[in-house]
Amino acid sequence: MAHRLEVPSQADMVQPIEERVAAKLKRSLLDISQQPTQPRTHLLVQASKTVGRHNFHRRLIRRTARNQSRVIRKSEVWLLLALFSIAAGGCGTGTGISSGPVPQQSQPAGVSPTPAASVAGSNEAKAASQLPRGGRAIFPEFRVVAFYGEAGVPNMGILGQGTPERQGALLAKRAALFTPFGRPVMPAFELIATVAQASPGASGCYCGRMDDETVRRYLDMARRLHGLLILDIQPGRSRFLPEAKRYQRFLEQPDVELAMDSEWRMGAQEVPGATIGHVNAAEINAVSEYLAGIVKRKQLPQKFLVVHQFAGYMVEDKRTVAKRAGLAITFHIDGFGGRALKVKTYRQLSDRDGHFFNGIKLFFDQDINMFSAREVMGLRPPPDLITYQ
Repeated sequence: MAHRLEVPSQADMVQPIEERVAAKLKRSLLDISQQPTQPRTHLLVQASKTVGRHNFHRRLIRRTARNQSRVIRKSEVWLLLALFSIAAGGCGTGTGISSGPVPQQSQPAGVSPTPAASVAGSNEAKAASQLPRGGRAIFPEFRVVAFYGEAGVPNMGILGQGTPERQGALLAKRAALFTPFGRPVMPAFELIATVAQASPGASGCYCGRMDDETVRRYLDMARRLHGLLILDIQPGRSRFLPEAKRYQRFLEQPDVELAMDSEWRMGAQEVPGATIGHVNAAEINAVSEYLAGIVKRKQLPQKFLVVHQFAGYMVEDKRTVAKRAGLAITFHIDGFGGRALKVKTYRQLSDRDGHFFNGIKLFFDQDINMFSAREVMGLRPPPDLITYQ
């Protein structure tokens, strides 16, 4: 059953204060327990990609994450607020921690109540056997429209240019533009979970990893939109499979997907931002086997595995990429530029034999005269996944 996309109002985005306090308390305490002893500092890489060309220019963007002491101080504030709320009788339970959903009548049509703070171990998630908008197949039943980016980093894409709630409202409006074109539309957040960086960092992988608390925030909002969360992996000198396994607790959910950002998969001597990366079919097959195993073991609906590319050489031995039961493998054409170049690249790299599904990325800033929804749907074959950055 298709759900009508509606934009939640600001008032509808706000939970009752006692539930927000209780959820924040629970999450903040979990965040402290998982915080590393050293400060997390990421050097983020912003790509300026030129479609199908070897000459390219990169800009590096430096962002310093919150250190441990700041996280603890923030958590202590929430602890005091929660204790005050409990003392005032605002939480309405003996524990002061609300595990139930927001009453349905407080939500606009098409937007679910915010789930409980913990994703892993959620009875609701384990029992779910269908997709957020019904059925067990994403493609070709639905068309997915996504916002891409990293939390809190505006230069990395539209998803990071505001809170999950604000960007969710914008996504709902954008996704609604694709409803006249035959398939029901599924909105999605594509969140960069492992981000490539230009320095090795403590792990030596030239990458930084998103904390679980941030991933939960975006998953919660995606669920309120009856949409999906796509975890994007930029592995640096690490590899896709071990990075994907770091997020297994989320991938075991029925509404969390995976993306392999091949541009940022480096060789042993390569540095993100100095080289365009690539991936081979064997590595894609290893990841798809792992993801298909989760689908089978957990009896989940179909998942899709996105492979990003904007040039043919970025995916080696593409003809030997294996199809997997329970997976919709999607090759996503990422390059920006003028219309003629984007159309040419899409025609060259898209799958026309029906073996795999196709995606295209649109750039608000870098595309020259960005395609409208109607123009995107005029591409042949029409894309199954449309992502905005």
